[in-house]
Amino acid sequence: MTGPSYESRARAIDGPRASERDEEMAASYVDRKDRVATFPVKPAKPAAEIPLLRFIPIGDFLSNVTAPKWLIRDIAEQDCLLLVFGDPEAGKSFLVMDWAACVATGTEWNGHKVTQGPVLYINGEGQNGVNRRFTAWRIANGVDLASAPLWISSTTTALTDEMAQAELQAVIAAFMAEHGAPALIVIDTLARNYGPGDENSNQDMSRAMNTLGAVREQTGATVAVVHHSGHGDKARARGATSLKAAVDAEYRMTRVPDSKDTTFECTKMKDAEKAAPLQFRFASVELGVKDDEGREITSAVLRRTDYVPPSEVTGITRGRPAGSGKHLQSALRMLVRLHDKAVRNVTKDGRAASDAHVSIETWRDACMGEEMHRNRFNEAFAQLKAAGKIRVEYGFAYPVEGE
Repeated sequence: MTGPSYESRARAIDGPRASERDEEMAASYVDRKDRVATFPVKPAKPAAEIPLLRFIPIGDFLSNVTAPKWLIRDIAEQDCLLLVFGDPEAGKSFLVMDWAACVATGTEWNGHKVTQGPVLYINGEGQNGVNRRFTAWRIANGVDLASAPLWISSTTTALTDEMAQAELQAVIAAFMAEHGAPALIVIDTLARNYGPGDENSNQDMSRAMNTLGAVREQTGATVAVVHHSGHGDKARARGATSLKAAVDAEYRMTRVPDSKDTTFECTKMKDAEKAAPLQFRFASVELGVKDDEGREITSAVLRRTDYVPPSEVTGITRGRPAGSGKHLQSALRMLVRLHDKAVRNVTKDGRAASDAHVSIETWRDACMGEEMHRNRFNEAFAQLKAAGKIRVEYGFAYPVEGE
């Protein structure tokens, strides 16, 4: 038995059931294809400088030792491919947006010097959210972004698609002709810009990485890719193993349980020493606009805080009782201060001092606002309660008289 003829299948496709969306996509395809053909793709280096295969004597080879050229000192080299991965809400996009804004404006990144240059941000996470996040960065850092050499893409790309690769390189070539070579290109996220194919396929992943390699060769830029962690193994990026093999540097971001903190850890550095782990706290920033109900619109930025090793987060501390020392005393002083303030407020209104209450949540948030880790507060709270230094009733905490 034979199936329908090519002609009958074509008539069925061309009939009234044909999707308007497909027709729009087809028109877009023709337009994009024609536009790509008008832009020749040229590498950043002159043809005479593009290396050809040859063999170099070892003496000549060893005489050309060069120091790393850093885009962000000790974090990201110039002209490299790096990956930032982690679970949702770990702060991956916030981190690379911080990098993008710092590189574009020449702002030091958390004590690490940067090499200023143009930045291209290929955005797959929605225009409104990105707008608010960069606005929060501008407000929090007091740095003008409006005139910075930072460009946001109008749509996503498709790294595994041949035509999309040609379009990407053509658009970048046109950009370079007008603005020069970018210093940093961000892909946020890999999944949104992957295109057709399977993330778990080494063949498909290699096609995506080859596209980024071609862009890197074309521009000489650092290419930073944002990706998700594995479904089962959170210690690695999701998808094919060829991804890690392709990158020069890899960083993992991990949300600290029950806190506003996230950690930043180098899991691969191909040609330099791994950077020390860092810890950041999400800080809310008011954007100066209100919604239709008059509520203040906020976004967030990452603020560096003290790094707490995982062993200490779980309460394993070099033989010292958990929550002892400065954390216990700091937590108690904060509760006394909050309670005294509550007493002043109620007595000013003519009420009894016994009407003053401080919720455990308010106390905890105040301690965390003073850079105390949530787990340190929990340990201090348990010890203070066990030692009889505080009284706890119905979700409120009170310093015991005389403490």
